[in-house]
Parts: sequence; structure tokens; C-alpha cells
Amino acid sequence: ESIYGYVIRKQNRHAEALPWYNKSIARLKKLPLDVQREALVRDDLDKSYQGRAVCLIMVKRYQEAIPDLDLVIGSVQGHDAIFVRLLRGYAHAHLGNHEAAVKNVDAAMKLPDGRKGDGLTAARIYSLSMKAVEDDRAFAGDRAPLLRRLAGAAIDALVRDRQRGGADAKTLESASDLARLRLTPEYQDYRK
Repeated sequence: ESIYGYVIRKQNRHAEALPWYNKSIARLKKLPLDVQREALVRDDLDKSYQGRAVCLIMVKRYQEAIPDLDLVIGSVQGHDAIFVRLLRGYAHAHLGNHEAAVKNVDAAMKLPDGRKGDGLTAARIYSLSMKAVEDDRAFAGDRAPLLRRLAGAAIDALVRDRQRGGADAKTLESASDLARLRLTPEYQDYRK
């Protein structure tokens, strides 16, 4: 079932892919625990949780995606480890949990195996987090140092992405998630 979910998800039919991931997870969870721990089964279960989380995020069900990502965070390797942390950061950012979002993105950016596009995703999350910090009425103290740190981290991520052949200027200017970042002096310096 997870392969069906994957194929449907790749066609950007995220809501339609969810039942296939749900079926895959349900079947795999019925297996005895010792079988679930076997590498091939564990990998399929991780991919099913990860795929379902992507679909949940794409249909804006961010809160539901986080537990799936929490389940796989310790077992995924290589670029999947980066991808899962970025997804988890993205979900937290959309929920207004700027601290959790930044923690996940910072962790992802420290891992090796980064790819083209990771920096843009990280910058989007930092920018969303900047907006969340500004909107957080319970935030105590001066927001300016944190906003500068987030802007700096976003620019560092974009620089890394550019070194990997990442996003072009048109993408940066049109990405709605980068709206807050585009207002900063750091971004203006980056664009020069």
C-alpha cells in the first residue's frame, strides 16, 4: 500500500494518498514487534509514516503530521534525517511554535548529506518563525535579537543552497513563505 500512496502523492494528490499510507501503517503495525524491527519492515514503516506526514502537511493538517515525524526521527539516516527535521520544523512553524520550528531546522542544517533545496526550505521555515515571533503576544522581552538571528540563519541557509545550485531569484521573490525575510536588511544585502 505504501507504494500506491507514494505514486499518488507524487502526482500531488495528497488527500487521496492518505488512505493508502494509513492502510500500510495498519498492516505493518499488526506484525509481531520482532518482525517490525527487521530492517526492511522498519524502513517500509518509516517511509509510510514519512509519506503520510508529507501528505498531512500538504493538506494543512500540521498537528497530525508531527507524531508521525516523531516516530521516525531516530531511525532515519542520510538525507531522510534532514528531510524529516525540516518537515517537522515546517509543521511547527505553521502552528506558530517558533521555538520548536527553529530547533528542528537548526538540527537539520547541522547534518551532513544536504541537497539542493534544503536551504530554501530552511529559509522558509526561519521566515515563518520570524512571523510567529512577531505575532506571539506572550513573547517577553526584545524580539529584535531573535529576529536578527533567524534572518541570519535564513540567509546562511540560502547561501548554502545557492552553492548547491538552488533557488533562483524569481523563486526567492515569489515564495510566499519568504515574505517576512524579504523585509529584512539581511535579505537586501544577500540580494546584492
